[in-house]
Amino acid sequence: SQIAIVKFAGDKSDSVGNDTYGSYNYTQIVTKLTEVNESGVTKLKDAVNDLNYGGATAADYGMEKAQKALEGARENSKKVVVLFTDGEPNHQNGFDYSVAANTVNKAKEMKTVYTIGVFREQDDDVDRYMSSTSSNHPNASAITQDRDPYWEVFEGGSEPGDYYMQVNDKKDLLKAFETISSEVITGCPDRRDRPQLLPCYSGRNEWHHCLHGR
Repeated sequence: SQIAIVKFAGDKSDSVGNDTYGSYNYTQIVTKLTEVNESGVTKLKDAVNDLNYGGATAADYGMEKAQKALEGARENSKKVVVLFTDGEPNHQNGFDYSVAANTVNKAKEMKTVYTIGVFREQDDDVDRYMSSTSSNHPNASAITQDRDPYWEVFEGGSEPGDYYMQVNDKKDLLKAFETISSEVITGCPDRRDRPQLLPCYSGRNEWHHCLHGR
């Protein structure tokens, strides 16, 4: 299997790495698709532990970069995106309906999307965004409008389920990734395409906005 890591925060960068501007992280591919062998796992874990929080929560840009990262996947391999976030979708702060809608619409172009959320406060907009982005609702799409309600989601939903998971701590997060890995392995008879997904947090007790793809 192969794993790529994408971080999403502020402006997009076409460079591969862990770059910042001021106190903000760029939204960018941190590591390209990497073989999950002994050296690859070390590289991926080091990349995660080098991440620092800082910036907005540009999930729409992150999904674009995840799609780009998966262009290098092996032919006929099962492509999976895991979106993990602890923040409302935005390019500045608060819940940005345009960013949420763009994320849902980008996810519709992808085969399989899992979402994992750790939020201090759950509300209907957050749950609708996370569940509709996930493959709980593979045909979901969204639009924004100038008056309340400021966005509308079609063929979406707000419930947790097989593809949208709510977590509160590292133990929950590890369980979520183990569940995802187990479910994806079921559909991968070729051992080369079986994933080993990495939880995306550092040893400094900081949550990071990341996407994993394979």
